[in-house]
Amino acid sequence: MIMNINYIIVCLYICSSFIFSQNLTINQPIDAIKFSGASSLLAKEALQSLTLQTLPNSLLSLQKLKFDINQIYQTGFFSSVTTETLFIQNKNTLFIRLIENSSINTIDVITDNDRIKTIIYDSFSSILDSPLNALTLEQLKQSALLTIQQAGFDFLDLTNIVYDKASQTLKIFVTEATIESITFIGLNNISTSILLREMSQQKGNIFNSLDLRKDRERLIRLGYFNSISTPEFSIGSSPNLIKISFTVVEKKLNKISIGLEQDQIRYYGFISNRRHNFLLKSDLISLKTQVQFEESSIKFNRYSFGYSQPWMFNRYDISGSIGFYNLEKQEVINNQTTRSIRQGQTIGIKIPFSDNFSLSHSLKLENISRFYDSDNIEPYAIHSYEIIALYDTIRHNMNPKQGSRLYFNIEQGNHLGFITIGGLSFTRLSSSVSYYHSISSKLVLASRLKGGIFYPIQESINTFENEYFIIGGSRSLRGYNESYSPFSGRRHILVNLELRYFLSSHLQSVFFIDYGHAFNYQLLLKHFNTGYGMGLRYHTPIGPIRIDFAQGESSFYIHLGLGHIF
Repeated sequence: MIMNINYIIVCLYICSSFIFSQNLTINQPIDAIKFSGASSLLAKEALQSLTLQTLPNSLLSLQKLKFDINQIYQTGFFSSVTTETLFIQNKNTLFIRLIENSSINTIDVITDNDRIKTIIYDSFSSILDSPLNALTLEQLKQSALLTIQQAGFDFLDLTNIVYDKASQTLKIFVTEATIESITFIGLNNISTSILLREMSQQKGNIFNSLDLRKDRERLIRLGYFNSISTPEFSIGSSPNLIKISFTVVEKKLNKISIGLEQDQIRYYGFISNRRHNFLLKSDLISLKTQVQFEESSIKFNRYSFGYSQPWMFNRYDISGSIGFYNLEKQEVINNQTTRSIRQGQTIGIKIPFSDNFSLSHSLKLENISRFYDSDNIEPYAIHSYEIIALYDTIRHNMNPKQGSRLYFNIEQGNHLGFITIGGLSFTRLSSSVSYYHSISSKLVLASRLKGGIFYPIQESINTFENEYFIIGGSRSLRGYNESYSPFSGRRHILVNLELRYFLSSHLQSVFFIDYGHAFNYQLLLKHFNTGYGMGLRYHTPIGPIRIDFAQGESSFYIHLGLGHIF
């Protein structure tokens, strides 16, 4: 026998208006009241919670008894309530006989989606091995629907709940919204298949708004578009099918840019050319040349060239890149700034193991020489293999509000196990942990802990201090003049704390404190340095414009920049 839960609820209220009795002595004193038929713990607890109007040592009133039976029915645990009075051992005893609903031994959620099945099963599991209770089921249904919607299944419903008395199984039928199509309006050069391969939501999948939001953020990070609209929805060919559409504005395939770029305190002019879809759909080739004005002449002899594929050969979910460069860089020697020439090649791949975790491998072959003859630096080379592990749960990278980012990097120079590739012999380890927590809708607590060790195997070679760790300035330890690279060493520890408050949709205030030091060998807390202050962030489509008013141990500085420092 299969019982519909909605039908049970209706019958419950109808039955609660009747009194099943064959032998009642009305308007006579009741000496005792005895219940029978309640066996489960939940049913007994429900009876004990009732405040009955019919009490021992009082006259039996038909009106009060009817009210009490109503209460018993409305607990939802009983299918029948009968009453009678009997004289036993010269006592007028009221017997209330109950028939408890059958127990629920099994819950069967009718859906093919394991994630939905787990959520619904967990929501109803508290009633296993308990009597069927239609009122409790209705409460659990509403609670389950709320949990399901919070998990992103906005268009899902529990259309029917039935009880199979023969097998004592509660069957829960689920109606899901399935994606019929995903379209992109405004595509001219990018193939739809290139975008769909980045998305977890696909045709035929059950719709999930949280997954779709992550998909949109992933599409934005591809760099193909100036803008991607929020998704629009429409009903498909049947009521349980949904169509999804995005409106996009593509970036130009061939883009030439002219501007200034900063390397620590030095600015360089540049001309760059970026071209998408060069050899394959979705790849990117870029060429940038530094523009230098010296002695009434313009030089273009510094350059960087890069080529990347977000999916290897448009087939494998592995990104690859190669690069060649010959650049002039700002360096540090004995806390004094100077310049160097760095030229070399890089090749790398990035393997995403999940939406949150990725592993990157890269090989670098770089030659470094001094720019000024007065610098006491002989040419040297860095030939290294680097591995980067990244775990990132942050949704909005330009302005994080919730989540964490764990970064670990190891770089090995020259000695790679059984082979050597030349250059300096060293090991560099660095890591950082960033955590973001929304205290309220406008207030965010942001924190970062980072550190590193550089272990040189060849102590006799003199190198630029930039091969080690440098802190102090607008992006690390605020309140210090980054022009002089105040703290450098082979080891470093840095802690940043920020309290970020939204004054409006675009303007954000920040209170911060930074604490850290770079050193060579001995770690002494008395040598650590502190910077603190407040700042403002103005949020733009390309990231927040940053201004910080920072107090160091002896000086006050105003730092300007683009983007949060972490």
